[in-house]
Amino acid sequence: MKHVLESITEKVENVILLQPTNPLRPENLLKDAFDVYKSGSYDSLFTVSRNYQKLGKIIENKFQPFNYIIGQRSQDLDPLFFENGLLYVTKASLILPLDCARVDSKIISENAFPFEVNHIFANIDIDTPEDLEYGEYLYQKLIIHNS
Repeated sequence: MKHVLESITEKVENVILLQPTNPLRPENLLKDAFDVYKSGSYDSLFTVSRNYQKLGKIIENKFQPFNYIIGQRSQDLDPLFFENGLLYVTKASLILPLDCARVDSKIISENAFPFEVNHIFANIDIDTPEDLEYGEYLYQKLIIHNS
């Protein structure tokens, strides 16, 4: 994105990133997210989804719960969220700083809005052939059959 911004002559205020590894998105996601971004005083916006799983680490061959106490019901977990990669909106100046002395570019700023998306498409992140097969299955089932 930085290379693209350096290569064009037009002034760009905002950049929207739609990752190709997340090809399925809920209808109106871009419009709804950009409306929130424009109406707030955010430098960036990114999509997140709620995690409903009990997570932990394995340390010295022992499971150490991270977000729950053993025996706790999953319905009672404190909400945790993950960055799902469906959509990013950011000010172009964060990617290509006007201050040439600043070399750090970023998409998500400290003043970013986490836009919650709880849709089955938020779980599609194509990194393996199996991920692609699952994405194709959902596309066939939810898009084509509902047309």
